[in-house]
Amino acid sequence: MARKLSIGFEIECLVVGPHIPISNAGQCWQLIVDTINFTTLHMAKRSEGAYDPCEKRWIVMNDISIHPKAMNQCPMELISPPLEDLPGMQIPAPSTGGGWEKAIEEVIEAVKKIDGITLETNESTALHVHIGPGIQGTWTIKHLRKIALLFVLREGQMDMRFPPERSDPSNVRTQRYIKSMRKSATCRDLTNEQLGHKILTATDWISLSELINPDSSWLSSYSRNYKVNFTAVGRHGTVEFRQHAGTAEATRIIEWGKTLLSLVRMAVRTDEDTLLKMCLSDITLVDLIGVAQQTEKFLDSD
Repeated sequence: MARKLSIGFEIECLVVGPHIPISNAGQCWQLIVDTINFTTLHMAKRSEGAYDPCEKRWIVMNDISIHPKAMNQCPMELISPPLEDLPGMQIPAPSTGGGWEKAIEEVIEAVKKIDGITLETNESTALHVHIGPGIQGTWTIKHLRKIALLFVLREGQMDMRFPPERSDPSNVRTQRYIKSMRKSATCRDLTNEQLGHKILTATDWISLSELINPDSSWLSSYSRNYKVNFTAVGRHGTVEFRQHAGTAEATRIIEWGKTLLSLVRMAVRTDEDTLLKMCLSDITLVDLIGVAQQTEKFLDSD
C-alpha cells in the first residue's frame, strides 16, 4: 500500500469589502468563523495562541506578516485542521464525509459566498503547506534527509513555478520569510554532490535544520523562514513548504497540495543513493513530478 500522509494548509489572504474596515478586524474574523460553522459539515474557531497539531477545527486568525493596502482590507490566516491522504482512497476529513480536497473546496466556497466580500491576495500573502507522516505520526531522519535532498538540490527549478519575487534575493520579504536553502551560508559554497552527501550525514531534524535552515542572525542555530522549513518537525511534526505565493483559489491550493504529496511520497520511497543520483541528473523537475504522480500508488515498504 502507498504511504498515508497528513497535509495541512495555512491560507494567507485579505478579506475585502466596503463594510470591513481594519478597525473591525475582530468582527471580520468572527464572521468567517460563523460562516464555516454554519456549513454544519465543518467547524472553526478564532485563535491567537499556539496551534494544536491534533486540532479538528479550522482556525481563523490574524497574521502580522500580511500587509493590507487599503482601509477595507482585513488580513486573515485560515488554517485547516490536519487532513489525511492516501492515493486511491477518500479519507474523511474532520466533520465531513469527503476527502481533504472536498474539505478545501467546501470551506473556501462557503467563505466566498458571504455577501459583500471577496478574498484577495497580494505580495505579502502566501500559501504554506505542512506535510506529515500521518496524523500523530513521526518523521524519521532517514525520510527527512530524502525530502531535503529533493527540495534543496532542485530548489532552483522549483522556484520557476512561482512569481520571480518569491526567489529574488534583493526582495526584502523574500530574505525575511522565504530564504533560499541552496544559497544559505552553510550550503552556498558546496557543489550539489557535496551538499547532497552532507545532507545524508544529518542525524536528527536539528542537525538537518542547522545545515539547510541556518539562522543568519546567529541568534539561534536554525530558522523557520526558508522555502522549506524543517524546523516545523520540532513544533508540529511536519515539514512546512512555504514557496507558494498567496492564493484563495481552491483549485490552485489542491493542485499544489497534490504535487507536494506526490513528490514527498517519491522521495521517502526511493533509497538514498538512487534519489541522490536522480537529483544530480539532468532529469527536469517536470519529469520528476510526472514520475512521482505515476508511481504514487506503488507499494511503500520503507
